Amino acid sequence: DRAVVYADDEELANLQAAGWALKVLVPPASSAAKALGDYHGYTNMTAMLDGYAAAYPALCRKLSLGKSVQNRDLWALKITTDPDLPQDKPRFRYLAAMHGNEAVGTELCLYLIDLLLKGYGSNDTRIVNLVRNVEIWIVPLVNPDGRESKNPRRYNANNYDLNRSFPEGSGTNLGNGLYGPSINTNGLQPEVRALMAWTTNHNFSLGANLHTGTVVVNYPYDNDNLGSVFSPPPDVTLFQAMARSYASNNPPMWANNIPPFTNGIVNGADWYAIDGGLQDWSYRYASSLEVTIELSDYQWPNPPASTLPTYWAQNRESMLAYMEWALRGVRGIIRDAQTGQPIRGAVRTEGVHHLVFSDASVGDYHRILLPGNYTLWFYAPGYAPQRVTNVMVSAGAATRLDVALQPVSARFAAKINFQPPAAIVPEGHRADTGAAFGLRAGGYSYGWETALAGGNLIERKAGRSRDLRYDTHCQMQAGGSHTWEIAVPNGPYSVLVAVGDPAYATGAYRILAENLLLLSGAPSAANRWVEAHGTVIVTDGRLTLSNGPGAVSNRLAFVEINALEPATIEQWRAWWFGTTNNSGVAADANDADHDDLPNFLEYAFGLNPTLPESGWQLSPRVLHTNGTAWLACSFLRNTNATDLAFFLQAAAELPAPSWSNLASWTHADGWVGSAAVSETNAGPGRVCVILTDPQPIEGVPRRYLRLAVDRL
Repeated sequence: DRAVVYADDEELANLQAAGWALKVLVPPASSAAKALGDYHGYTNMTAMLDGYAAAYPALCRKLSLGKSVQNRDLWALKITTDPDLPQDKPRFRYLAAMHGNEAVGTELCLYLIDLLLKGYGSNDTRIVNLVRNVEIWIVPLVNPDGRESKNPRRYNANNYDLNRSFPEGSGTNLGNGLYGPSINTNGLQPEVRALMAWTTNHNFSLGANLHTGTVVVNYPYDNDNLGSVFSPPPDVTLFQAMARSYASNNPPMWANNIPPFTNGIVNGADWYAIDGGLQDWSYRYASSLEVTIELSDYQWPNPPASTLPTYWAQNRESMLAYMEWALRGVRGIIRDAQTGQPIRGAVRTEGVHHLVFSDASVGDYHRILLPGNYTLWFYAPGYAPQRVTNVMVSAGAATRLDVALQPVSARFAAKINFQPPAAIVPEGHRADTGAAFGLRAGGYSYGWETALAGGNLIERKAGRSRDLRYDTHCQMQAGGSHTWEIAVPNGPYSVLVAVGDPAYATGAYRILAENLLLLSGAPSAANRWVEAHGTVIVTDGRLTLSNGPGAVSNRLAFVEINALEPATIEQWRAWWFGTTNNSGVAADANDADHDDLPNFLEYAFGLNPTLPESGWQLSPRVLHTNGTAWLACSFLRNTNATDLAFFLQAAAELPAPSWSNLASWTHADGWVGSAAVSETNAGPGRVCVILTDPQPIEGVPRRYLRLAVDRL
């Protein structure tokens, strides 16, 4: 009841079609590792990787990414110092032989592994820099079943082209792992499922997929739903620079100017559009900058093994130069400002509609950029966004920029996505579907001045949308000029607004928040969205968004609202009294709670102006150190205030003809002066300050201290 049959691929397919129950046996092969410069089958390659892992245990690990259709491991070699530890390093990868009959890439990967490990051991400065500072992953054989076919073939054992089998994002919005939807690999080939899981779990900054068939570096997009025409991604200039750095170091590639190639580089769709390619999926969903590198005109059984050293010589410098882009740009760690713990967040370069993500376990992010001056945005579900300007990037090592994000306020926070009812709600957001203002889930109240027509809420399902937040919007000027409100406690708020539509590069976007122009800009073909972030003050219990003067086709995508601690006295008045005006019950000189402390000093000391409090008085102290007595005083200081100046002053008599400053404090400079200062926490938003006179008490007949507080 059992027979062993030897069949080629066509005969095997015929037997399966006839209904025979078959188990494909992996033929025995020599387990000995071959030398570099010869073609390696799956078994020989595995043996070579085993040898490297055994010889360099401090630098590399051999790991399986998953299994092929025929149950072969998809082997990867991870190369870096301390390879078992999660680290603050950019991650890079080379993959090869996704098509089983394109074997040159496998051999170049093995050459590169040998160079990196031996070069580190010989203290090659360039190699040491890469291995110490980059987490390098090399997958020499993505399609082992195709390679091990009787005649090595392009397809996997299920007859699928793996580089046409990834989720296609040109005509739909794939989202991403941070804002959703979660990755779905149902129905995909096992090799593809393994690569997708590995990609999303490792937050790669840069990579390349090695093929043969011509000699060129192909950069995204392979498909932007436009057909076989030039289809640039948001990072097109960066991609072109990186592609040229590879091609320019490879003379045959650099000389390839056969249209549409120029000096050995080409936009994928401009060459020919494909569906389901790895590089587009990696860029769209996982944010990894990836290219496809064609190494040779030939496929199996060519080129001859005797030419492999020549191919390595042509590509050695190119592979290193391309990898070194992982050391450039901006990098750092995103942390929780209160706990210091790492955050899984996103980073956007202003003007470039593309996100990169931070690693959940370490919090490290890496944004490769060309030299220049940039503005970066930092986001994370559950945190207030942050915008950092004037980030200088050189052509050398990456600029270091660590960021601490504040958790959204416990007092009030909301992230609202404007979308049709059936659209998926982005992670951490609530949906607004065009209903009139009213009570919503979670105790929130928000909505429009009237119920909007269903056509006002749009979902594009567009590949150009960076994630779900950008794929939907509300047309604020369709059928009238519409106003949106959300009920909030009075006080100051951080507001982030995003406006745009992946289908349109026209319009004049103007958004008012609390009647202040918060957002003003226009979309372009390269960037269809405009975002703005600012602070507003609410005094009527509702935060309002409306169309600004001159607005044309405002398309509201999402808004993030976060309560702030009052940083100015106007914000403080709004919080406590519902007005920003210095009048009536909110006047600086008024004592609303009758505790003999005017509102201005209630603000300066971080107190509640509606509740009588004691212990706020400027308190004298005498401190003794080393047998010497010193006059000191203590008081409270509002740590949120940015518009005040505190002065400790001294005089020898009263009335004093003049007072001399011993110490002063401003938000910009902190404490400055000759007095000794100590501060201890005295509750939320305030500290107890102790200032010590630099003049000892002995020998001074009289000494008077006073505290002055001024508005800047």
